[in-house]
Amino acid sequence: AAGALELPWPARALMRAAAKVMTTTAHRV
Repeated sequence: AAGALELPWPARALMRAAAKVMTTTAHRV
């Protein structure tokens, strides 16, 4: 029912991975 509020674990993992990549890129640059 609350699909918009409850994100599946793959989406959450993908968001965390994207944030990690962005952070790593920021540190490299």
